[in-house]
Amino acid sequence: PSDASIADAATQAQGAAERATPVILAYDYRTLDADQKAADALLTPDYRKEYDKLFTAIRDNAEKVKPVVTATVVDSGVIRVTADRVQLLVLLERRTVNVAGTQVTNDQVRVTMERDGDDWLVDKMDTQPLPK
Repeated sequence: PSDASIADAATQAQGAAERATPVILAYDYRTLDADQKAADALLTPDYRKEYDKLFTAIRDNAEKVKPVVTATVVDSGVIRVTADRVQLLVLLERRTVNVAGTQVTNDQVRVTMERDGDDWLVDKMDTQPLPK
């Protein structure tokens, strides 16, 4: 691939990751079906299986915990690029409100994006809180 196609892949994947990450990591116990459907549309089929397992655990505890999680992207940067796969680091602020109170964390998310036709889908995410 040309340098231009690699640069274009990086730009497209970075924009897609910044849009997808908050959707995938945010949910509201009152709208779990819609939240899961919105996230699933942004995931590769392989990663969707892993995500849906995690979402089952969220759903199982939702009525007891009543979580409302929002996520806002602060910044992002490209780590590795090929024409069809891009790995990025996305920094975000995540706010969790539940029966125990409110917690705000700053997280770093390593996101692997995979080209699917004209779209970029999330193929993997690893989230870690940033030290305070």
